[in-house]
Amino acid sequence: MSPKSELELYLAIFKLSPKKMVNDSIIMVESTKDDKEWSDDDSTAYQIYTYIMTHSKVDGKDWSCGEFGSRWADTIINGRQCILSFYSKKFNPDQFMDTDKKYKIIITPEQSKKQAKRTRIAEEFDEIEKKAIKRENGHTIVNGAEMKKLLHKAIEGRRKSKGETMFFYHRKAQDINWATNDEIHQQAKIWKKQMKDGVSITILKHNCQTKLINGEEWYILVLSEDGSPIDPTGMGIDDSSFIVNGLIYWFKHKASRDTIFEWLTK
Repeated sequence: MSPKSELELYLAIFKLSPKKMVNDSIIMVESTKDDKEWSDDDSTAYQIYTYIMTHSKVDGKDWSCGEFGSRWADTIINGRQCILSFYSKKFNPDQFMDTDKKYKIIITPEQSKKQAKRTRIAEEFDEIEKKAIKRENGHTIVNGAEMKKLLHKAIEGRRKSKGETMFFYHRKAQDINWATNDEIHQQAKIWKKQMKDGVSITILKHNCQTKLINGEEWYILVLSEDGSPIDPTGMGIDDSSFIVNGLIYWFKHKASRDTIFEWLTK
């Protein structure tokens, strides 16, 4: 029996005996926390089962079959565009490692507006980052105009709901990272311990400045060690570049920056 024939048989039996096929199947929604309200809605489950019971043709309109035995349906479930992917244990044994079920249908909703926005920002960020920072023969070359765009995009991608309030350029990862207040305080404890252990970390008050990024005020703290290279993010501010050796930490709130500075330098 081919994958297409098996899917046709599955749909036909499901239509005649849904209880039997439910017992033989795993029917699951593949979603994120952003989709929880939608996936927990009784209407979502009802419409999934209704679709399986009433759309039984494998004709490219209701269900489709592609290469390598893939089978799917593309439809709207409770207001969300979804892909329903069908698997059978006979043709896709890797999908059934820890179950005695025979069939599986995975429902994957399209990205929510919030998810789609984050994906778009991340993709645009990666493209701009390639232009903003280039590495040639062990040297870092920064394009100031592109760095401005990069910082704008980084701020646009800030997840306020996650409590992100500070960002910095991570040299090893070669990326801009965000942190929450709790993460900042934990990092400050590490810096404090390093300083007590004799690590040469310099934190100068005159570097605690206010800078504009896209017209928005950000409050910076600069940590420098012996031989620290220039932080490339300093070339992305609205006015003339801020060239400084060390790492620039960009705080959304002045009080947070001041608290960290005072605790580290007392």
